Amino acid sequence: MSDTILVVDDEEEIRNTLRGVLADEGFDVLEASDGRRALELLEADAPPRLAIVDVWMPEIDGIELVERMRSQAPRLPIIVISGHGTIETAVRVIRLGAFDFLEKPFQLDALLNVVGRALGSDAADDDAEDDAPRTATPTVAPPRRMPERTIGKSVVVNGQGLHSGIRTGLILQPLPPGSGIVCGNISSGETVPALVDHIDSTGYATTLVRGGMVAKTVEHLMAALYGAGIDNAMIEIDGPEVPILDGSAAEFSDAIADVGVARLDGPRRMIEVLKPVRIENGAQFGELLPHEGFRVDVEIQFAEETIGRQRVVVDVTPDSFRKELAPARTFGFMRDVERLWAAGYALGASLENTVVVGEDGVMNPGGLRWRDEFVRHKALDAVGDLALAGLPMKAAFRSCRGGHRLNSLVLAALFADPTAYRVVERAPARAPVRQRGGAAYAAAPMAAPDR
Repeated sequence: MSDTILVVDDEEEIRNTLRGVLADEGFDVLEASDGRRALELLEADAPPRLAIVDVWMPEIDGIELVERMRSQAPRLPIIVISGHGTIETAVRVIRLGAFDFLEKPFQLDALLNVVGRALGSDAADDDAEDDAPRTATPTVAPPRRMPERTIGKSVVVNGQGLHSGIRTGLILQPLPPGSGIVCGNISSGETVPALVDHIDSTGYATTLVRGGMVAKTVEHLMAALYGAGIDNAMIEIDGPEVPILDGSAAEFSDAIADVGVARLDGPRRMIEVLKPVRIENGAQFGELLPHEGFRVDVEIQFAEETIGRQRVVVDVTPDSFRKELAPARTFGFMRDVERLWAAGYALGASLENTVVVGEDGVMNPGGLRWRDEFVRHKALDAVGDLALAGLPMKAAFRSCRGGHRLNSLVLAALFADPTAYRVVERAPARAPVRQRGGAAYAAAPMAAPDR
């Protein structure tokens, strides 16, 4: 029997479009033009398995309807759609228990991906309650592949822009395999792929630009996505800048961990560095080296005694990233504040989101999270900047006295030399799973990454 999906929208054209797409996929579709009719259909002899609900409707709006539907049918997954939504709207419906939030106009493939995940989650709950005995059928296991991954459901984050100083927020949404990480603007609908090709500036943060789409200060969120092993996601920003939160990637990492990781059909590919690639500028250098797994080895040196010379080496896994790098906060010097403000930077910086170094040391009341928090944050930034390769990396990154500009130059130098890398398809490691090494890789027949 086909699954039944309830579509609730006061616009007939939207209902017709969704009915056609869903029917083509084999679903039965119920329609309601208002909330009252939707609640009536929940009492039908054959109630829907899933509901798609618009936010803006007469009488009972979508937010109230979600609350009433959750009360009436607690196990019914609800996907909320909106053409005039805001971060606040997304926060409210997700907190009320909506499965996901999609901003119109959305790609139909993205909707079908969310529908599949919502019904799959519901089916998994049903299976967990089914204690009927099952008979195992012996099979020959096919070659295993490491699948691509996205986030388990939408994530909403609010905060302030570090450099703009304005309130901002974002909706992090799942995407189907092969999509990559994409930044979009909630209001305009414009997008920019999170790739090194679209780096516009690296002054005190990494900014991506394509056409009228601007995404500023993306490095901490990109690092969190990379650290969690997320290959595909949409970052819809309410404004031009990703919120700084507490100055680290910890809140992003926690939010992703809260919704979990969803495996996708496509096999996971990686960029394997085949020979050293190095950029030097006086005492500065950055390089990528062949390596099993992904390692960051970062060194900094400042005249200030509070910082001095620090070095950190981390083999990046989801666990090590969250524990050793994600909580490290951005930092700056009190002596630079007026100059930065005059240039339009750090307008949102405070002791709540930045480690500030003054004449007598760290000015933050709580002090440091690690003695070497400064270099750990530089390593965090490096992970976020290198994530703009577009695929996970099998490499070691080493830098000394670097920053966003050096990180991006190393990545650009890698892609400028087709003999320095190849794209490989990753297979899962044989049990027992180890944090380091042990993974098998098969070379894909291509000279350059299809990023």
